[in-house]
Amino acid sequence: MAKKKQTKEKLIPFNPQDVVTHFSDKIKIAKKVKALKKDKRKPKQKVLVKEIILEEPAMKPRVQYHMNILSLVTNKEGIIKEIVYEYMGKLMIPKALKNTLDTKSHAFETTFIVNPDIVHPILTKNYIDLSKKDVKMFLSDQVRESYIMGLRELIHKELMPDYKIIDKLPWK
Repeated sequence: MAKKKQTKEKLIPFNPQDVVTHFSDKIKIAKKVKALKKDKRKPKQKVLVKEIILEEPAMKPRVQYHMNILSLVTNKEGIIKEIVYEYMGKLMIPKALKNTLDTKSHAFETTFIVNPDIVHPILTKNYIDLSKKDVKMFLSDQVRESYIMGLRELIHKELMPDYKIIDKLPWK
């Protein structure tokens, strides 16, 4: 007995010339060429398994800093002459250390006096027309970086002292 060959359909790309349409008396007749499927065998892909060891980040508390504007001193026209702000640091404790450490925060209240020589668009507008973001950006641009770093060091020393005073002694 002879084996019959199996014919497989092949995929022929679609060509717009293969479809012929005729319009006569509002009847649409179309002739379409049948697209044949092509049998493709995909090679088996090998899966590489890599062992990934993730290192846990150091479980250390850190200090988060931010600036909070408390008040503005303006002239008769409403133009800013002084900005009173608070530079604050908050001790951020990881969840693993929440039981052993207390959440603390420390702040310094400072004043920035606007120098009349400074030319900035914020100093030509009335304070009512300004947003909080505008004033914070102006303040961060004008305050010296060394002053901010000094405040950060003081806050860090307050929140994480080198010496600890232990009130609760382990013995009775």
